[in-house]
Amino acid sequence: MAIKDKLNAEDIEALLSENSKQVIENFLTYYGDSSKANMRSSVYRLLYHELVKDDVSKVNFEDYLKIFPNGGKNLSTQKIYRHSFFKFLYAFDHMKMPFGFETIWIKEHENKQFIQLKERKEKVTKEKPRKTLTIEELTKIQKVIETESTKLETLKIQFCWYCIFELGIDVDELKLNITSDNFSDGILIAKEGSIKLPEKFHYMFEMLKERDERNGFATLNDLFENLGQYAKLERKLLPVMVKLTRKDYMVTCGNCGKKYTNLSHNWRSVNNRIVCLDCAESLKKKLNFEVEVVDIENTNLNDSDNNELSFLYAYADLKRKIQSKPIDFLKLHELQIEIGELGEKYVYERECKNLMGTKYINMVDDSIAGNPKNGYDILSYTRDGKPLHIEVKTTSGSEDKFFLSNNELQTAKKMKDEGLIYVVYFVKRILSDNPELNIIGDISMNKEYVLEELRSWKVTKVH
Repeated sequence: MAIKDKLNAEDIEALLSENSKQVIENFLTYYGDSSKANMRSSVYRLLYHELVKDDVSKVNFEDYLKIFPNGGKNLSTQKIYRHSFFKFLYAFDHMKMPFGFETIWIKEHENKQFIQLKERKEKVTKEKPRKTLTIEELTKIQKVIETESTKLETLKIQFCWYCIFELGIDVDELKLNITSDNFSDGILIAKEGSIKLPEKFHYMFEMLKERDERNGFATLNDLFENLGQYAKLERKLLPVMVKLTRKDYMVTCGNCGKKYTNLSHNWRSVNNRIVCLDCAESLKKKLNFEVEVVDIENTNLNDSDNNELSFLYAYADLKRKIQSKPIDFLKLHELQIEIGELGEKYVYERECKNLMGTKYINMVDDSIAGNPKNGYDILSYTRDGKPLHIEVKTTSGSEDKFFLSNNELQTAKKMKDEGLIYVVYFVKRILSDNPELNIIGDISMNKEYVLEELRSWKVTKVH
């Protein structure tokens, strides 16, 4: 495209290729109607006046450095629009020469961010959104919060909820100031004073103490977002929502004036009047006449979704659970599924351990296994930030064979063609004290293994 006098947005649009127009319109679908006109104009001017290109496929990393020599820091609104457009082109493979962008961005992460952006946009209604959680949402969250697990991420999620919803600790205090350094002998030292913590959080802090850094809750926003996803909420869960919900669900005791959350275990009925637990015990001792203290009856709302949240558990949790079960040969399929989940937990914890001391430790994602269409189970990283797409295969025995679905094999081939890393982690003797891990690269062409096509692919090690 030759450089011409400055034109308006309509004139520039007429000079762009049909591919560019289609890509730009697709990009705009991720944003609200109020900003689309400004974003379209900004992108048009970027292509025409600054990059002098009529097709987005010709955009490259040098173009990005020309516009953003210092990266994406301290950007104006117009610059933010253009920065997002570069990310969009890279995330969805619209550039013929994308080389260089992998040094600053992780494609899968940026792709996921855009998808989540569109999902949030589609859920927005004309009605003013409710800022607090409903009873239905709290019930779903409660199922996650009450899960007994030793998995570090699960414990961190539960601790953050406990701090903000139960204790009323300030969001910034938790995010910025509370680390494992604040914990000793079961006591948490915070701005609010000394707090005796439930025993399950003692183990969490001991694990955090093993980290030289990242031993706190700076990723609070991400932890709550994950909590919302695990609870299957239809909107993004934010710390401020939890804080406001606590405020709305606080009840003042008419006898002592103190405030407690409206959880039934905090309250008693004394001669048909609701008072806090402390007041109920005090009145029972003080008054001479007969006092009837009654627990408040609870109605349990059972979640119709009975699928276990297996990704909330640690490897040791699932292993104990499986080993404690008697063998039922009519339910071998269920056992095989549990063995597979156990292997995924083992690999997840191994990857987190390998990434100790890097920022990538908080980016390992084992929830991918919940959707077989992905073609792999865990997104992890090398210590220098290269994405690892891990398919986990597990057996309780020592045989050198496993089965690979056609989708998994095709995903491996596709990622290889795209220059991405796809590896199979084959875990043997998973129920033993020392499971054996074999890491298999390039499964489609690996000479140490033979692929035999059945309904799926049987993979056997060559001896």
